[in-house]
Amino acid sequence: MAHRPIAGRLVIATHNPGKLAEMRDLLAIYGVDAISAGELGLPEPEETGTTFRANARIKAQAAAKAANWQARPSPIRRAGLASQDQPASSGSATLSGRGIACVCYEGDNGYVAMVAEVDVNQSTGQIHVTRLVVAQDCGPISNPDGMRNQIEGGALQGMSRALGEAVTWDEEKVTSIDWRSYHSLPVGFAIPRIETVLINQPDQEACGSGETAITVVAAAIGNAIFDATGVRIREVPFTPERVKAAINSRS
Repeated sequence: MAHRPIAGRLVIATHNPGKLAEMRDLLAIYGVDAISAGELGLPEPEETGTTFRANARIKAQAAAKAANWQARPSPIRRAGLASQDQPASSGSATLSGRGIACVCYEGDNGYVAMVAEVDVNQSTGQIHVTRLVVAQDCGPISNPDGMRNQIEGGALQGMSRALGEAVTWDEEKVTSIDWRSYHSLPVGFAIPRIETVLINQPDQEACGSGETAITVVAAAIGNAIFDATGVRIREVPFTPERVKAAINSRS
């Protein structure tokens, strides 16, 4: 991976998906907004070339427009900062942030981007997802309502995975064997507002819409947590204990 500031903007190049997290961190260090920079941490495989990048960027821009994305560096700057890249830890117990993620599902089997807005309780580590905006392209759309249902269901399933679901085990066996030990979203949980942007491509080949939205939820929420707190958590699920420990280690 190479990076260099040129004429006030950051140029990043990589063909290694393992470097994507580092790329986002570089955007934060240089104070570059992801959408404005046109750089969302996307690899550029040789077999798909510019089409891969263009498709993903179109979906990211569509989601950002629907979410009324305001260009600014991430994490958000607040009064009373301890440092340039560290949100204030005092004041309100709850911090709000936004994050974006996008994916070319299985390479070329659907394209989706999501903006997540979250509230982070610094005292408890609890994450409250308040809004998800999802833009998806699966080629020609024959059933818009069905596609919206798939997107909304995928967003909620991905949210459950991002915030609670994890297989656990001891020295001998799997221990997450029922709904008490495997922590999916409970009945009655606070559902975020979900907004969908359907991108119809009648001249393109049909591709996947069934599970596409699931794949970006954790990344979007993780980026929103970083935007709110300045803490980058690289392991799911984002449980209150894990989030609170990360926030406490910030200082």
